[in-house]
Amino acid sequence: MWGDGRLSLHLPAWSPKHAGGAAAATQIVTADPNAPRYELSFRETDGQDGGAAPHHAKQVLLDGRVVWERDATDQLPSVWVNPRLAGAHRRDDILKGTTKAEVTVRLLEKNGVSYFPYELTGPASSRMR
Repeated sequence: MWGDGRLSLHLPAWSPKHAGGAAAATQIVTADPNAPRYELSFRETDGQDGGAAPHHAKQVLLDGRVVWERDATDQLPSVWVNPRLAGAHRRDDILKGTTKAEVTVRLLEKNGVSYFPYELTGPASSRMR
């Protein structure tokens, strides 16, 4: 199964943010329960040039379990990176024997701050084979 999409999550400046607050998008995908491998690949970028870590975390969840997480300040601004959830990051154990999975992309507020704005943008593609 292949799929393509685009997503943007935004935390505005000067708005109170509380620890545990989040912006997220979820999609149900179909999976072949006999597939030898599952892969989720995506590109992501942000317009921020750092800031005090850890305020915001970028996460990918699979059926409610965090399978990828990075601090929002971990890359240069406006540089596209391409994390892949495959190979060393195999999650076959999570999907084994199932025909559907819930994939969530989440921008999580780790510590309540009032200023640090953030936008996570990126196209995504998934391969279930």
